[in-house]
Amino acid sequence: MDEQQLADAIGTGMPDERDLDRAAAELDRRDEQALLDRIRPGGQLAADLTPFSDAELGRVLLDDDQVLRVAAEMDRRDAAARLPGARADLVGPSEADLAHRTRLATDPAEFAALAAEADRRQLLAELFPDGRLAGDLSGFPDEVLGWAVLYARADEAERLAAEVDRRHPVQLPPAAAERGIEGQLDDAAAIDETLAPLPAPRAGRVGMARARRTRPVRRHERD
Repeated sequence: MDEQQLADAIGTGMPDERDLDRAAAELDRRDEQALLDRIRPGGQLAADLTPFSDAELGRVLLDDDQVLRVAAEMDRRDAAARLPGARADLVGPSEADLAHRTRLATDPAEFAALAAEADRRQLLAELFPDGRLAGDLSGFPDEVLGWAVLYARADEAERLAAEVDRRHPVQLPPAAAERGIEGQLDDAAAIDETLAPLPAPRAGRVGMARARRTRPVRRHERD
């Protein structure tokens, strides 16, 4: 019996309370299986977890190695929610929910915030395919690499820093100590300018993207 047939049977008023409970349990089971098929097609965790909401990721049974990937995705979402000016209410929803809210948005500021969140997710999917920092960083501009550090693990942050250093070897200015305090202040200012942080990526870099915090559950914890 498919979902429509179940709904039709419930609508007739013929099933008793026990039948309704069984029908509800069956619909829940089917919903969970459909979600599992999307997040773990063929038993393998999906390469891109950004389309799924926090609640969806938290519902799915995972093996230990898959839990690590989901935990990394949750950490990136937590980092995004803590950024200045971030909209925490836009970080957790699924991609489908985000697209639905975008279609209904009438306020220009709300539409812009939804578009920016969609862009952020797409850029993260490009930077962290399969949940890991991309092997080839040459195609990303400097400001994107600097932005990616906010979402990277320690070893990934080192790779990002090494890529920026490779592009821009730091050459410290010649010492001006012979000019006393004034020279030392000049040295400090020059070093600060050389090591200044990279700017954030410009809004709308990747265009409108395809229009994401409960703890992931390990398989043995559900059993």
